[in-house]
Amino acid sequence: MSKSAVNSLKKRMTVFLKSMLLSYLLTGALLTACAFFILKVEPGKAAINVLFMALYVIASGIGGYVCGKGMEHKRSLWGIVLGVCYFGILFLISFFVNQSPVLVTRTAGIPLFLCILGGMLGGIFSFN
Repeated sequence: MSKSAVNSLKKRMTVFLKSMLLSYLLTGALLTACAFFILKVEPGKAAINVLFMALYVIASGIGGYVCGKGMEHKRSLWGIVLGVCYFGILFLISFFVNQSPVLVTRTAGIPLFLCILGGMLGGIFSFN
């Protein structure tokens, strides 16, 4: 492998990992804001579900946008990859916290789709 190819790979991996980190930092901040909102307003279960769905799209979308800005080619594809990885880590965290695959139900497809959609839209919007 040539030195330029190794440098290019390192750059892509660095951009991708920074984008994932940003997505999860944003998720933490948004979850905190949602917790305060839920505490003060006491919305119904449907409203809480919508909040979490919006959180998936926003966090993976901003991560996809930052990832797409750092990549030179196939920005929307990188956004999709980020969305899949974002969901995968959410799944693993859910599995280890709950000791069972809570996300592996018939409704697991919706958060997966929203994470992929958010990442792809972020990658698309990263084009100038």
